[in-house]
Amino acid sequence: MVNHRSSLAILFLVLLFSSKSFSQDSLVRIQELKFSSNLEKKNFTKYFKDKDPGSLTSLLLATNSAMSEEKDSQIRREINALENSLTISGIQKRKPQRKIKEVYDFVHRAMLRKYELECSFDQIFVNGVYNCVTATALFALIFDDLKIPYQIKEKPTHVYLLAYPNVENIMVETTSPLFGYLTFDNDYKQKFITILKNQKIISSNEIGKKSTDELFNQYYFENENIDLAKLVGIHYMNDAIFKKDKDQIQEAYNQLEKSYLFYPSPRCQFLLMNYGVEVVVRIKLPPKEKSILIAKVSRYKDQGITVDMIKGEFYALSQDVLFRENNKRLYKECYELLLAGVHDKEMSDEISYIYFYENGRAFFNQENYTSAKPFFEKALKLQPNNVDLNKIFVTILSQAFRRMDDNKTLLDSITYYHDNFPVLTQYNSFNSSFAYAYLIQFQNEFASGHADLGNKYRLVFEEAWRLHKGMNISESEIGNAYSAAIEYYNRRQQKVTAKELLKKGPEISPNNYRLGFFRQTLGK
Repeated sequence: MVNHRSSLAILFLVLLFSSKSFSQDSLVRIQELKFSSNLEKKNFTKYFKDKDPGSLTSLLLATNSAMSEEKDSQIRREINALENSLTISGIQKRKPQRKIKEVYDFVHRAMLRKYELECSFDQIFVNGVYNCVTATALFALIFDDLKIPYQIKEKPTHVYLLAYPNVENIMVETTSPLFGYLTFDNDYKQKFITILKNQKIISSNEIGKKSTDELFNQYYFENENIDLAKLVGIHYMNDAIFKKDKDQIQEAYNQLEKSYLFYPSPRCQFLLMNYGVEVVVRIKLPPKEKSILIAKVSRYKDQGITVDMIKGEFYALSQDVLFRENNKRLYKECYELLLAGVHDKEMSDEISYIYFYENGRAFFNQENYTSAKPFFEKALKLQPNNVDLNKIFVTILSQAFRRMDDNKTLLDSITYYHDNFPVLTQYNSFNSSFAYAYLIQFQNEFASGHADLGNKYRLVFEEAWRLHKGMNISESEIGNAYSAAIEYYNRRQQKVTAKELLKKGPEISPNNYRLGFFRQTLGK
């Protein structure tokens, strides 16, 4: 068996993919998220289902898994208190420049004490620690309540606000532009640019004219204003990267999925793909959880995740669950979870083939041929020309046919496989079973006095004999069948028909002693 698993591991190491474009369709679904708290789950529902923008404050806080309902309410009251203090001060009567300066000074004096790159939104209210993302979020919440128009601007490694955009354009910097919410090393930037080059989004000519930093900044960041919801997405993405730095890769991936729902940017998709691959390759997950994640990773087919990579992971899971643990129920659950998350038909068919084939093989190894047969049959419908599968399926059918005592039942069964799986006619043992079943029914019908049916089965047998040379059928059975027909016509004085059959029989079985007897009786 080919080990496909190494392909995904190599992808994890080099991350050099080729594809057409970044797609945002169905990469993340809210029902698949892993929430770190009931507070987070409740507010995701409020925002995405109930369309409640007020839940964004709680979602900023919910990146901290320890955030409680009580603490959330307390912080929201603190934000309201800030807004009330500003309103009472008469700030609404100030001109834009003066108003923004007073808000800026007040918030810094009251809340913002120390800048740190790695922090969460709730830390502003615990110890005054902030970064440009969390401070910008605080100003945005206050501006919303004070009805101050603003835009959130995103720059490479930095965000800030612009109050009264297109009128006063007052910049609200929460930190020095030299600091930011994320930094990226050259290796990371180069990998990102390589992807876009392979996708033909960046041309070779453009790469020759611009530096790595210029290209990265141009394509990694959106040329648009972002809103508070997208800022929540950035906050979740930051938290994911902080977790990744602590080698909490699975938790990081979970946060990225949430980030993507708020801000489905190319860079978030890029990180999702890479983090997802890393979790699959590095982390030993429970089988059902791993199946779900493999399905998610499969959605990046356009970015270089191949069918063979997904097959390799499912093969590995098959070995663990079905063969090592012999847990067919769990294997079925894993398959259904994986299939439910894969929307590419080629991938779905390949996964289904593996599932049916491996189940059939497991039952076959246990000599449970009856249970193996329906699985191999389903696999054969997906890959009708698979030589290895055909061979083992013919063996299974031969076992099944031998256990059938009633020839009519055998005939119905073998005709079904003959008509629905024509590739089986390439196998001598199957053709022998097919021809034998018709030969016996040919004999039985004449013995019962049913000449029309007997001839119907005889003609099918003779055609099979003509088409498939080398079949292994007992000469005595051939002699018995033709003898039954000859006797039938001989008793009815239909000598011409009897002699025709006497001539046809030896063409198939030249030295048949039964037919030799009739030659002596009826004459040559």
